[in-house]
Amino acid sequence: MSIVASIPRNLSVRAICTLVQLSNGNVADKIVENLLPRASDGDQVYQTQRLWRGMDYGHVGKRNWKPNLGEISDAYQKGGMLTDMQTYHRIRHKRASTIPKEIAIPVLSSPLSFPGALVQLIEVGYSQSLSKVATPVSRIAEQQKWFVNN
Repeated sequence: MSIVASIPRNLSVRAICTLVQLSNGNVADKIVENLLPRASDGDQVYQTQRLWRGMDYGHVGKRNWKPNLGEISDAYQKGGMLTDMQTYHRIRHKRASTIPKEIAIPVLSSPLSFPGALVQLIEVGYSQSLSKVATPVSRIAEQQKWFVNN
C-alpha cells in the first residue's frame, strides 16, 4: 500500500495542505492529485497551498526555476497568501539576478496579480543588475552640460 493510499480520505483541507508541505517531491504531488481536488476555490488554505506549489520553492532564484505563473496569479487572486516568515526567508536570500526575463516580464507587467514577495524579489534582482550597467544621471548631465550657462 502506498503512503498516499493510507491517508484517510476524510481529512480536512488544512490537514491535507499540512501533509503536502511536510512531504517531498512525488509524495507531495500524489497527495495534491488525489486529495486536494475536492477543495473549494474559496478556501484560503487551499489557495495558499496552490500558491506555494506554483512558486517551485526548491528552485527559486536558480536558473532552473520554473514557477507556474498562471497558478500563482490565480491562487493569489483567490486569497492565497505568502506572508509567513518562512516564505519571506525562502525568497529574500535567493539570487534574484538569475531570474529569467520570461518570468520577470509578466510579473512586473502586472504586479497586482502576484504576491508582493515575488514582485519584490524580481524588482530587487533586476534593479541590482541594471544599476551595474546604467549610467548615473549626474554623469549624463555633466556630459550634456545640463547646468552650464552659455
